[in-house]
Amino acid sequence: MIPPELESLNCNQFFDVVTSVGNELNSRKDRFIKSDVLESALSEISGGDIKWVDQIGYDHLLYRSNKTMEMKTQCGCLFTKKGNTKRRTKKIKLTNTLKKDMDAVLEETADYLLLADTGAESYGLAIIPYKTAVEKAERVPDGFVVQFDTDDLEYIFTPSMYVPGKSIKKMNLKEKFSNAIRKGIREAIQ
Repeated sequence: MIPPELESLNCNQFFDVVTSVGNELNSRKDRFIKSDVLESALSEISGGDIKWVDQIGYDHLLYRSNKTMEMKTQCGCLFTKKGNTKRRTKKIKLTNTLKKDMDAVLEETADYLLLADTGAESYGLAIIPYKTAVEKAERVPDGFVVQFDTDDLEYIFTPSMYVPGKSIKKMNLKEKFSNAIRKGIREAIQ
């Protein structure tokens, strides 16, 4: 069942933000910032129904249904470049334990897992109960990964539904972050 907060979501606006960010934050160093930007964008376009909280184990609070949601984004995780649904998702990194404790256990820390396909030709959203993600997760040396069959997921938005906004501007976030950092440093040393 798709939570009401996601049924009424303007997904076109979300993917306009994805388009605006583009590949700018794809380096290993910048990926955490990119996830913060996209998680925050989901909250911003929700009309107040979704709050980005960035807690350990979940990223969002869903106000109407009183549930929590973890969000994972990945290029081409749900759809092919031609916009067709994949039979199986790509492997999705659920957690990074930063240690090689193969006895670590993955806990159910959210009610839902939202998957966002951020490939330019494959924009899409799908949701699954986090409990199912935990059940299907596989331990790897530095965390847990999961892969889903198409039938496991409830699709909220598919590539054919995307209608770009009239004028999508590049965000140039790296430049804005650099300027903010320099400004903060100047304030700190005055």
